[in-house]
Amino acid sequence: MTAPVWAVDLPKRIAFAGEMGAGKSASASVLQDMGYFRLAFADVLRECLSPIYGLIDKRETYFVHQGDGTETGPVLTGRELLQQMGTAMRAVDSNIFMRAIARRVYEMGNVQMVIDDVRFPAEARFLEEHGFKVFKLVCPSPIRRERVGKSWIGNGDISEMAVSQIVAPELNTAAMLPLQVVQEIAARSR
Repeated sequence: MTAPVWAVDLPKRIAFAGEMGAGKSASASVLQDMGYFRLAFADVLRECLSPIYGLIDKRETYFVHQGDGTETGPVLTGRELLQQMGTAMRAVDSNIFMRAIARRVYEMGNVQMVIDDVRFPAEARFLEEHGFKVFKLVCPSPIRRERVGKSWIGNGDISEMAVSQIVAPELNTAAMLPLQVVQEIAARSR
């Protein structure tokens, strides 16, 4: 897709924070179609886990062993698997995912980038310090639940609760298509 005229007003580096179903990935896809490189904090985690579990789908289920390996473990969704492994990695280095993004951003140089999985205030601050314009996409729970369908986890998830603490310009996506979200960002950036 060729970038429209209004796209010249878009920031070069954009990041989306928001709860599940707020429109982060859909809006990032629009930017990706316009030539932005798409990154995620979870990329490095997915790369580490792919030799073990294959390509992780957040909606699929995975059987895991916990303990000494002789007991049968729980069945986790891909989302739960990523969250638990991410938490374990953060227990060793609380900045591990920010380090990974920093390295990728540095290696990619001065190109257009979008990150669509900002969940924690420290991630948002880190990205702002590295030239990203962070936008918080907000949407009422019933609409987000309808968008997400069976993979809805509710509002009690730790990363979902952390999003509420992120301070960033908000866009209410309840009645917006992803393209309209991107157009609004361009309008606010003039």
